[in-house]
Amino acid sequence: MQICPNGSFADGFNRRCVAICTDLQYGNEGPPPICVDKCPSPLYGHNVTKTCIPVCPNGTFGENTTRICLERCPTTTYADSHLNLCVSRCNQSLPEYADDSTQSCIPVCPSIPSLYGENLTAGPKCVPFCQTAGYYTLNTTRICVTDCPSPYFADPITRDCTEHCQINYNYYADNLTRTCSSTCPNVTVSGVITHTYADDSTKRCVFQCPFSPSLYGDNTTS
Repeated sequence: MQICPNGSFADGFNRRCVAICTDLQYGNEGPPPICVDKCPSPLYGHNVTKTCIPVCPNGTFGENTTRICLERCPTTTYADSHLNLCVSRCNQSLPEYADDSTQSCIPVCPSIPSLYGENLTAGPKCVPFCQTAGYYTLNTTRICVTDCPSPYFADPITRDCTEHCQINYNYYADNLTRTCSSTCPNVTVSGVITHTYADDSTKRCVFQCPFSPSLYGDNTTS
C-alpha cells in the first residue's frame, strides 16, 4: 500500500493525497496517514485544523462518543477546563460542581439561577436546594453545609443558613448550635447549669430576658 507523503492524508473517497480532509473527515497521522470519519481513542477531531489531536484546545472539550472537540458538552456531561474533556462527573477534590445551566464544571455555583454546590452520590453538582437531610444552603459560599457559620443559623423550615429565624414559627436562634430551635437549651458554664430563654421579641435564645420590653425568664417553658 502506498503511503501519502508527510503533511498529507490519504482521502479514500477521492482516491488522492490531500493536505486537508473533507468537511466530514479528520486527518489521522496513523501510520498510515489517512482521512477518517471518526478519530480513534485517545484522539479527538479538531474542526479548525481538520486533524486528530490528543488534547483539545482551550475553550473546547473532547467528547468521547463523537471523538470531536466541542465548544459545549452535550447533556449529561460537563466541560472540565482542566482536562479539556467532557466528563460525566466533576472533580470533587478541587472541588468543582456540575452546572446544568452551562454544562460545565465550576468552582462556585451561580446566584442566577440560584444554585448551591452539594456533594451527591452521583458526584458534586449545583442544585436549587440541598437534597441531603441535615444540609443547609449558604449564600456566601454557594454550597450546602451541615453547620451554619456565624452570624447564620440553620433554618429547618427553609433549609437555609439565615441571619433571622422565621417570625411566623416558634423557632429561636440558638448561638450554641447555630440552629433555629423550637426550644432553648440549658447550658453548662463552669460546671453550673444555666438556662437560656426563648425571647419572642428577638426570636433568639438569651441568657437574660430583656428590660424593654419587660420580660422575665420562665424555667418551665424555656
